[in-house]
Amino acid sequence: MKLPSPIQRRQGGFTLIELLVSISILIVLLLMIFSMVDQTQRTWTKASSEANQFREARIAFESITRRVRQATLHTYWDYETDAQGRPEEYVRQSELHFTMGETAKLTQRPGAVFPGQCVFFQAPFGYVIKEEYRQFSELMNAWGFFVEFGDDRESLPAFLRGRVAPKFRYRLKEFRLPAESVTIYKDAEDRRNSVSSQDNKWFSQYMGGGAQSLLFKRTLAENILAVIFTPMKSAPAKGAAATEVYYKEGFTYNSREGVGKPASQRGEGEDNTHLLPSLVRVTMIAIDEPSAEREDRGAQPPSLIPAGLFKNPRNLERDLRLVEEQLLDRRISNRIFSTTVAMRESNWLRRGDDA
Repeated sequence: MKLPSPIQRRQGGFTLIELLVSISILIVLLLMIFSMVDQTQRTWTKASSEANQFREARIAFESITRRVRQATLHTYWDYETDAQGRPEEYVRQSELHFTMGETAKLTQRPGAVFPGQCVFFQAPFGYVIKEEYRQFSELMNAWGFFVEFGDDRESLPAFLRGRVAPKFRYRLKEFRLPAESVTIYKDAEDRRNSVSSQDNKWFSQYMGGGAQSLLFKRTLAENILAVIFTPMKSAPAKGAAATEVYYKEGFTYNSREGVGKPASQRGEGEDNTHLLPSLVRVTMIAIDEPSAEREDRGAQPPSLIPAGLFKNPRNLERDLRLVEEQLLDRRISNRIFSTTVAMRESNWLRRGDDA
């Protein structure tokens, strides 16, 4: 009987070694594919998770910029009279108020609980509580934004209070005073010339706790460490001096500064009485919930922003980098939102001032 040649034997199939090598290569390829798919899935999951974590913050930030842009003073020109009622000067007048600065100072509250800055103003948003007023869509409201540290007991349903542990977080708050409660036009004549500090802090009475606080302020977003409002004369340009871009008060702005003083005493070349700033840069620092949970110290506010920052608007970019570096060093996922808002009424008010 004639035996088959080696070539003929090879044509009959694969050897065991060849099968083992092929299977090994296939396993390696499958492992590589699975690794790539897993890595892609992890990346997508992480990106999706981060997007969802900061979605609430992004929506809140858009709400701030939209509302601040609509601030109004309804400025008009009228005579300022002396004690005997005789006209002395023809000056800008307004009963409304636009102010921003450190929350602790403006609201007369502790800085650890009210970090960062705030803004308070009036605008015709038409927000009312009583049903019979809802047909009037442009009624005047008082509005504001600030960050507050505290628990969530007030927002919990009644049946859960005392049954679940309170969650302490930094929260972005929106102050909303309905049209029925706006009394800023009451005694308007007295307010025009009043230099009382309380006239400039009409909002501080609503910053405490209790039913009134719960009624007029609400949480827009959790895990917001700070909001920084920067009033600006103009957009920064190459070679522009700081005095051409920023107001002399820095982060502070008060449209009633100078009320009760003669126009000649309100400042040389920078009389901002009853005027809105030309621009407002809004910056917001947010962290994610897992990071906030790790930093939870109960009723003790965690120190996440270095002290001494945000005192000079010229150092804003540097201060933001320092905050971001510290948060990253502590492995805290964060997002910084920033944009510049052109105030709707400021331009025509300034043109009228020059006329």
